[in-house]
Amino acid sequence: MLTSLTATVPESTPIVPEVRFHKDRRYEFIFNRVSWDEADRVCHKKGGYLTIIDDMEEAYFLTNSSELHDTWIGASRKRGHPWYWTHTGEMLNTNVTDNAIDLFANRPQRIGYDCFNLFRDKNNKPLFVDRRCAQRFGFICEEVSEPEPIFELNSFRGRYYLFSSHLTTWDDAVATCNQNGSYLAIVDDVEEAKFIVNASR
Repeated sequence: MLTSLTATVPESTPIVPEVRFHKDRRYEFIFNRVSWDEADRVCHKKGGYLTIIDDMEEAYFLTNSSELHDTWIGASRKRGHPWYWTHTGEMLNTNVTDNAIDLFANRPQRIGYDCFNLFRDKNNKPLFVDRRCAQRFGFICEEVSEPEPIFELNSFRGRYYLFSSHLTTWDDAVATCNQNGSYLAIVDDVEEAKFIVNASR
């Protein structure tokens, strides 16, 4: 999950995000108006990144999930170079951007307009717009959603073992087991170790 943010923007402008989920992604729509570089830093501090748009379905989802009309997203470019997603280093999928880049599809590259913005027009259509990186807009942070943990109960030699896919610390695992009146597995021999290895696959 994205964690709370400390001292990234002035305390007088607290970040109050709206959270939305789409497929296996979690998005935070943040209304604070900041530069693209500051938005990028905020997302990284929160454990995510400025959003990457894979297809037009995702673009429509983002433009229709919030009151924001102008939002920073995670693409930028160096002068004379193509747009790329800064989190992955991959060039933008032109099958997405060519269909929604109406505001500047046919004009030459503008000097100094090197950060990418998702704009919602009056018909709620997503448009990709080049902006000056120092301009101030809201932004969208993205991260991969944590899958629901899987729990599986197995028995061996008359004892029950509960296997969990939930990632946790050793101390938290001990506490969880104790709350349920049990304890972390104690391995007595090689056969029990083999059972645990095979059952946890």
